[in-house]
Amino acid sequence: MSKANDISECTPTRKEKGLVANFCSHCAGVIVIEEFEKGHRPFWQSLFSTPKTQPLHTCSNCGKAYSESERWAIVEAIAEKEEHEREIQRLYASTLTACLTHIAMIEIGCSMHVEKQIWKVKQSFVEFDSDINEALAKVRASTNPEDIVYPALRLSSQKLSPEVMMHIIGHCAKVFMQDCNMAEKAETLIKEYLLVCGISKNRYEEIVNLKMEG
Repeated sequence: MSKANDISECTPTRKEKGLVANFCSHCAGVIVIEEFEKGHRPFWQSLFSTPKTQPLHTCSNCGKAYSESERWAIVEAIAEKEEHEREIQRLYASTLTACLTHIAMIEIGCSMHVEKQIWKVKQSFVEFDSDINEALAKVRASTNPEDIVYPALRLSSQKLSPEVMMHIIGHCAKVFMQDCNMAEKAETLIKEYLLVCGISKNRYEEIVNLKMEG
């Protein structure tokens, strides 16, 4: 057997292993795992240790290549982002529920509408049903619901953007506008919510106008 043939037999062949996910940081294309499979080797090559070739990850769309470590860094970054988004949704659902329940306890006339709104929250965030029920139960069981609702608002305002907090408070304002004609005590409560979240109470009119337009 010639030396040329020995070399050709050692030439690696690429084998597609499967799809990873839409992880390409360049074009969001699908990354395909490929690896080098070593062909038949002459007996003398087994006397030497050959470093194992790492899998090659290539985007099927733009062709960008990723090493194993780069691919896992992307996977971890995406997992972290998804977990962050999930936490935002959980906080949003539980905080909105706590506030709506608080409103129903203050203004009995809003109770039926609040129950309908909480049902909608549950339908929109099925995954967080236990968190929603826990927030609901805590506020209802408290003789001073502000002790439950205000800390929940403070915690959420530390993790959620002011825009998201405005949306939560605006939703509560809409409940008052629909069933309670924005009674004076309702206006006071909404302004308190804003202050607890570190948002100027002067933005109250902005919330009312936005909700009336909506």
